[in-house]
Amino acid sequence: NGVALTKGQQSKAKLGVDIAKFINEVLESKFYKEIAHFSPMQYRRAADQLTLLQSMLLLDVVDGNYELKSISENDVLTYAESIRGNYSTEKRDRIRTIVEYMEHALDSKEKFMKKINIPMFFVVADKAIKDNVDDADFYNWFREFADSYSKDCEYAQYCSSGSVKKVNTMERIRIMQESFD
Repeated sequence: NGVALTKGQQSKAKLGVDIAKFINEVLESKFYKEIAHFSPMQYRRAADQLTLLQSMLLLDVVDGNYELKSISENDVLTYAESIRGNYSTEKRDRIRTIVEYMEHALDSKEKFMKKINIPMFFVVADKAIKDNVDDADFYNWFREFADSYSKDCEYAQYCSSGSVKKVNTMERIRIMQESFD
């Protein structure tokens, strides 16, 4: 149709068949189909795929296995190339566990579970799982965090232009984790 592929869409080709299949499997989950909030245009531009790859990238950063520059489409494309044929079963299981945990905690469509926030929630949900936090308690925290959001809150300061920059990404994670702890 004459429309160029987004970097996010290009990243799928960079992943290789095996990891692309894994990505597709996760994107067919209840979390991505029924809970996460994407507009039809965002789905057409593969924003769901982008947020999953951003989440995978951030978990590798948290583990000390990847150097964060940003979570921009260009840097996600570079990350996708770096994990081609090199994303372990353990890492895949971790992603599946996080997705299942959030499916249990968040039963239906959540407006706040949107493109800019999903990768941060992956990081916090991962910590919640490691700390054996009940999914109902995660939901209560999520609801409180989402309900307290306003354009004047600290978190919002890191959500506007340049939100994919390293400093803004890390600040959003910090604020969420401090709220969670």
